[in-house]
Amino acid sequence: MYDKAAEAYRSAVRYKPDYPEGMNDLAAMHLDPEYAGRDVRGGLRRHQEALALVATGEGQSRKLCATFGQRSRSVPADEMAVALDADLRKLLIANHCTCVAVQATAAKS
Repeated sequence: MYDKAAEAYRSAVRYKPDYPEGMNDLAAMHLDPEYAGRDVRGGLRRHQEALALVATGEGQSRKLCATFGQRSRSVPADEMAVALDADLRKLLIANHCTCVAVQATAAKS
């Protein structure tokens, strides 16, 4: 029922655009290999958008990153490295999200 879940998250974010958890959950869904709309790069972009909504809240940023980081473990490191360009990596690190950035960097080494 991934499509229904994705639509519910999109609706939630559409009606409440300042809902970082909803945006982050939608981002994490894009990493799931069973989701037909899987899009790692799109998920990373949505995750960054969620972080931008809480730019001043380091604690909340860390919470979002922990949730997203757990889901990102389902993505092979080399695939994550391809999807995560240098600019996005910098944005994630600046927003206290290092687990995804470090995972992708390790794959490039």
